[in-house]
Amino acid sequence: MESIGSDLAPVRGAVSRRRVLAMGTGALAVATAGCTRLSELVVDRIVGDVNVFNTTDEPVTGSLTLTDPSGETLLDTELDLTPDGDDGIYEDTLTTAGTYAISVLFETDDGSASGGDSRTIEVSDPDEEHVVVFLGQTYTDQPVTIEVVEDFAELEGTIEGDGRS
Repeated sequence: MESIGSDLAPVRGAVSRRRVLAMGTGALAVATAGCTRLSELVVDRIVGDVNVFNTTDEPVTGSLTLTDPSGETLLDTELDLTPDGDDGIYEDTLTTAGTYAISVLFETDDGSASGGDSRTIEVSDPDEEHVVVFLGQTYTDQPVTIEVVEDFAELEGTIEGDGRS
């Protein structure tokens, strides 16, 4: 009976899977040097001007309205968001610095959570800032939390409950 593989020797210079993973991790670390977090690098590339996050365990429906400093309605949309989905990302809505009016209403499909908030928000740098809306009380003690941030790390205080909302 012939022995399979008995005459096979390791190929000199072959790179193991472990070594490839180590090199990839090292390259990623070098590529992200200077960033406070890898998540910040990723998040800042995939978010829009206005970001609505359903933090409940149920689908939510509702409405979102955003008016710019001159009174023009930029968003007037119905919300239909799955839990942890990315359906609530709106691009090209913050066009100028100034005071915006935002109104948000929501209710979970099963009726277990609902809320709303209407307020004005200040946007100083529309090219760098984002409006973030959390629906549900997973991260804050409010049913609706609205923040204007330049860097998503700024939400740590809100999420940790320092009273901002």
